[in-house]
Amino acid sequence: MAISLYPHQKRAVGLWLDNNMRGVISMATGAGKTFTALACTEEFFKHMGKGFVIILVPFTHLVGQWKSAIEKYGLDVDKVVTNKDTIKAARYVSLGWYSKAIAITTYKWFVSWGDDLLYYLSPTTPSMLVADESHRFGSDGMKKLKGLDKFHATLGISATPQRAFDESGNAFISAFLGDVIYTYDLRDALADDVIVPYHYYVYASFMNDDEWETFQNYTRGIAAKLSQDEEDDAALLAIRRALTMISVKDKLNVLRQIISHHNISHTIIFTSYLLFADTQKVLAEHGIAYETITGDDSQKRRQQKISRFMNKEIDVLVAMKVLDEGVDIPQARRAIFLASPSSHRIVTQRIGRVTRKHAGKSVATIWDTITLPPSYVSGDYVDKLLSLQMPRVDRLASEAVGGFSEYLNVVEKIEHLFGR
Repeated sequence: MAISLYPHQKRAVGLWLDNNMRGVISMATGAGKTFTALACTEEFFKHMGKGFVIILVPFTHLVGQWKSAIEKYGLDVDKVVTNKDTIKAARYVSLGWYSKAIAITTYKWFVSWGDDLLYYLSPTTPSMLVADESHRFGSDGMKKLKGLDKFHATLGISATPQRAFDESGNAFISAFLGDVIYTYDLRDALADDVIVPYHYYVYASFMNDDEWETFQNYTRGIAAKLSQDEEDDAALLAIRRALTMISVKDKLNVLRQIISHHNISHTIIFTSYLLFADTQKVLAEHGIAYETITGDDSQKRRQQKISRFMNKEIDVLVAMKVLDEGVDIPQARRAIFLASPSSHRIVTQRIGRVTRKHAGKSVATIWDTITLPPSYVSGDYVDKLLSLQMPRVDRLASEAVGGFSEYLNVVEKIEHLFGR
């Protein structure tokens, strides 16, 4: 091992070993989940003497990141392969041609080819499955695979291991990966100085008349569908309502205000599909050098853009969802949440993009936006809109080290305008 583990990482590894090399480790983004998983992998090889390990990751660009982490950690293995060579590596270990091999592949690949891999995986060959962002392990595609019980060791790692509103998926994760055996959350990581603290500032953006009418129509439609037990239709309307809420045009004015008054170098902007083009226009208006990160980027192109950001050739990365999970960009110091979902998991992941430790970074900054109705409205719809956002704002403000007065200003504004 070429690196030293923090005490919390050692505790996690010890608990995993005590649990017969099985279970899920919940650890804040930036607190060292990857190296903790590799330490568990090293212990697996020590106990078994040989074996095959497959690591599942959410996106293709994370395959290379894991491969680099294995090299940095100094894990002693015969072969590290990716996607298409996974089955061959498993066979070669079974035949004794490799003693220790690791395969890194995406969940998408595993869903498509997992049955073939599991067919060739010999029951007598020690094997281990590592599920990065393990909440993804509970997908419907994973449930269709046969032979998952062949693995002698299992490990799930995630900052947010629970799937939202999916009891079946969570039960599946527990059945095959094991229960959560160790939790090290954001507060723990901040207390131990494992990640940098963050300042949190909240800005209010207001719906225009058309946006407010659309929000109300969706809310009424959701209630009607639920009363008719049409839950799928209600869920679809809820998604559309959320997109309306996080994409109000006034958020562009908030972005202009932030740009005008603050340094936004080393910044990631999380925006929505409906604001994506306009966000770029605002940056261009102010002469800010930026790159966009989208799902259409090739792995090579995406890494080139991230490298430009790391090397200070550009100031800003603009993304919708691609940077939510797993991407390691410790140079990022600031984040602007133009689109702030209600999902605890996504918000936690996004905080982790800027709180990773890096030379010269002592604190991170997060600018958040809350959507408010037009100031003339009142009633239950106001309560509904606030209930979708304030739990997130309250939590992030309570864990921040600075900017709390800005949060109180927003709360006072809400109370003044709407009597809440």
